[in-house]
Parts: sequence; C-alpha cells; structure tokens
Amino acid sequence: MSSQPRNSTPATARTFRRDANGPETSAAKPDAARVASGWWLIRVFSVIAFGLSAFLLWESLTGSRLPGCGLESGCGVVLRSRWAYWLGVPVSLFALLTYAVVLLATAIGRAGPAARFGPRLDALLLAVAVALIGAALWFVGLQLFVLRAICPFCMAAHACGLLVGVLVVRRVVSGAVPIAPHLAFRSVLAGVLFVVVLGAGQVAHAPPTYAVRAMSSSVTTIAAKPAGPAATQAPRLLQLHGGAFTVDVHDAPVIGPPDAPHVIVHLFDYTCQFCRSLHPFLLRAARQWSNQLAIVTLPVPLEAGCNRLVKHAMPEHTNACAYARAGLAVWRADRAAFAAFDEWMFTRRVLPPPDEVAAEAMRRVGTNAFRAALADPWINQQLERDITIYEANHMRYHLSELPELMIGTNLVAGAFGSAQLLNQFLATQLALAGTNAAVR
Repeated sequence: MSSQPRNSTPATARTFRRDANGPETSAAKPDAARVASGWWLIRVFSVIAFGLSAFLLWESLTGSRLPGCGLESGCGVVLRSRWAYWLGVPVSLFALLTYAVVLLATAIGRAGPAARFGPRLDALLLAVAVALIGAALWFVGLQLFVLRAICPFCMAAHACGLLVGVLVVRRVVSGAVPIAPHLAFRSVLAGVLFVVVLGAGQVAHAPPTYAVRAMSSSVTTIAAKPAGPAATQAPRLLQLHGGAFTVDVHDAPVIGPPDAPHVIVHLFDYTCQFCRSLHPFLLRAARQWSNQLAIVTLPVPLEAGCNRLVKHAMPEHTNACAYARAGLAVWRADRAAFAAFDEWMFTRRVLPPPDEVAAEAMRRVGTNAFRAALADPWINQQLERDITIYEANHMRYHLSELPELMIGTNLVAGAFGSAQLLNQFLATQLALAGTNAAVR
C-alpha cells in the first residue's frame, strides 16, 4: 500500500513531460485527451482554411466568379484589389502553403526516431502561428477600413487562421508544447517579420487591377448631317460594336468637349467602389488633354430596381438607380451644371440618401427643371441602352466588372492604380499628343 503513492508521482511527471508527444498511457487520460483535442482542433481549422485558400486561389487564377458573389459584390471588390496580391502573386497561394506546413508539422510524431525534430517543428509552428495571427489582423483591417468591403470567403479563411494561431500559441504558453526561450523568441520574431514583409510588399507594389480585351471593332465617330435647315448642331454619332449601338456625343453626358478628336466611353455606377477610385483619374486625364479627349459617361446602376441583369439585391448598391437617374436628370436639365454635380457625387465619402442627392441637384439646376427632367422618358431610355451595351460587352468579351472603358479597339474593365497608369494607357492607345504634360 505504501508503494502506490511513490509510483503515482513519477507517472504523472512522465505524462506531463511527454504531453506534447500525443496520447500516452491510460494513467494520464485527462492530459492525453487535452493534448489530442488540441492538435485535433488545429488540424480541423487548418483543413477548412486550406480548402478556402485553394478555392480563392482557383478564383484568382481563373477569374471565375465565386458562388454568391454577384456583380460588384464585396467579394469582387476585395479579390480584385491590390491587396489580394503580393508582388503580383495571389496571397491565397501563400496561405495554401502555410496551412500545408501546419498540417504536416502537426502530423509528424514527436516520439521515436522523429523525436529529434520535435523542438524544430514546435518552433516552426510557433512562428507560423504568429504569422497567421498577424496576417489575419492585417487583412481583416484592410477589408474593414481600407476597402470597406467584405469577402465572406476571405473572412472565413482569416477566422480559421486566427483560431489556428491562437490555439498554437496557447499550447506553447500552457507548456503543452515545450519550447526553449531562445527558440520561442526567434519564432515570434520570424512570425512578426513575415507580416512586416507581407504588408510592405503590398504597400510598395500595386499590380494592375484591370483586364483588357481586344474588341473586334473600334469605337468610331461619324458626323451626321443636320436633320433639317433649322438644325443648328449636327449630331456626332458614336458607333459601338460595329454599329450595333449608336450614341450621339452631343446628347449623352460627356466630360470634355464633345467635338474632341478622341472619344472614349465610360460605363460606371456611382455606388461602385472601383468606379469611385477611377473617376478622379479620368478627370485629370480630361484636363491634361482638354482639347483632344471627350469622355462619354454611361451610368449602369447595379441595382435590380432598374437593371434587369441584376438578379439579387446587393446592399452595397442600394439606391444606385436613384443616383443614376439624378445624374441624368441634371444633364438633361442643365448640361453646364453636370460636371460639378458629377464630381460632387463621386467625392462624397459616403453617398447621401436619394432625397439629399435630389436636393443638391435641385440647388444646382432649379427645382422645376430637375423634376421635369426626372420625369422625361429619355432617362429610362438612356439607362436601358447603357445596360444593353454593358450586357453586350459581357456576352462578347466576357467582362462584366465596372468600371468599363471602351478605348479605341480595347475594352478595359476595372480600375487603374494611379492617374499615371491611366494616362500612359490612354496616350498609347489613342496616340494623344503632349503625353509629357504634367497632370494637373
């Protein structure tokens, strides 16, 4: 009877020392269960994150639309942004490799011949855990405060990564994964350094966030003869898709002189985040080539209320129809006031409610004029034509992301990272003179 207490203490001590090696003898079932459940949870969350990362990588490489991610959804904004890449490489690839390392490191035993690898594997896991926690906080912060858009698939992957990191760190702190202090310090430092390099690389490098397709026909303009002797201004007809669509440059909303030698078409939505980032660059280009460039602006609201192509309501595009109609009504009522109103809409950090937009429009063009223009059937006709052009772009060239620019023989979808990139593209495609002029 007296030998039992003497034997129980060493057994318990041995079990504690071998906790990190996995389940032990039946004499230590509570500790063994705790250890096994710890690795099990880490593996489960790693497998989920691995699958999500593979799914996101497939989307990045193929350009396929993820389920539930409609036109200009939060998924599209996040996955097409510069923050979805590191030096041109999809960050989902790095995530995939990271979770593969976690799964491999937790699968390798810590006993027998593999025991000599235990300390190194544990140090590697701690470094990866710190990197996962930092990366999750970085990308969640980008979505919430920089992009102001949420990708549910990305958020789910980051949540799993955060849980994996926290669980590993917790095991280290509790002593379940014994790591020498100097190795722990190096591991934490390596994880922090990984996050710093990740963030610095993304800040320093801005990959193209637009796609280009060569169109089978160019955007061409022809001058039509006046309809009669009383006509004071001959229409200038813009032909798209080989003449399938005709737009009168003197009648459609336009930035710059309608008679400029070069005309491009801009399809946009006031509620589209990439459209809002591109707009100031377009204004600078219009100022730089003030006598050479005209930008025809065609609103394509991504809201089911007026766009038959949108099948599901998207909160980020709420009131898009009202905003588009207000812009067209201002153009119809007083063309001289359109540019200032258009810029006012695009420079709002948060778009105001439709009644405030209407009040601003009436302040600029007059209450009666705005209301009369808003009731004009021309507005709905314009919207339907613009949506049909947008649909044709998708059907023929498989691009459906706003903003879209029809420039010469090219269709460009997405936003440019800077005014300089846009100016270089325009100068090359249209052979614009004065390409070295400063952007004002």
